[in-house]
Amino acid sequence: MTASSMVQRRIYGGEEALAEADRLRTMHAALNSTDAQGVKHRALSSGPWAWVLHTAVFAFTEGNKYFSSDKLTEAEKESYYQEVVQLMRNFSVPPKEIPATYAEWLPWFEDQIENHLAPTNVAHDYLKVIRNIAPPKQIPSALHPVWRVATRPVGRLQYFCTVGTTPDSIRDRLGLEWTANDERALRILGWVIGRLVPMLPERVRYFPIAYEARRLERDRARLRAIIDVRPI
Repeated sequence: MTASSMVQRRIYGGEEALAEADRLRTMHAALNSTDAQGVKHRALSSGPWAWVLHTAVFAFTEGNKYFSSDKLTEAEKESYYQEVVQLMRNFSVPPKEIPATYAEWLPWFEDQIENHLAPTNVAHDYLKVIRNIAPPKQIPSALHPVWRVATRPVGRLQYFCTVGTTPDSIRDRLGLEWTANDERALRILGWVIGRLVPMLPERVRYFPIAYEARRLERDRARLRAIIDVRPI
């Protein structure tokens, strides 16, 4: 199963989403490490476990600034945040790690960025991974050079968009270069994407699980409408 499929199952899978969350917790239960300073880390520690989902809120709202022609209202931000809160509950994130509303989440997240995050080798390794996309196991080694050439533009784009949507203070701490020209290029790219993607058919814009979930929800809404106006 691909990472994309796993993420979609957690969001759109209904009862399967709960099973996927339990499976992921089981996978992470044994992931423990000790850093160079001798500090022990556990993947299921409440703070780090919650942080992964908190970054989804930032990615959604920050990405909207660049890649959508329809800017989010405060009500839409709150609605999305509450959806993430439900995901956190599915993943057994402790309540102490969950601000109640988006308005409370925003200063909390900014405090985490400014006063708690520290640069690590893991962050730099991640940036290398997204820039140099590894070939799937099913591709023969003889075709790896072809894969690298074909995916190089995608990797560069992933890296560019990731660095561009990273908070300024984090870029500085990681030593990542981002110029005024880079910012203009990202905004132009986002403007184009934000206007072209909505023109594509829904079947193309969404991954299969997400597409089927949206179709099912529309079917339910139509059935609900018929039930509501049925004769007594």
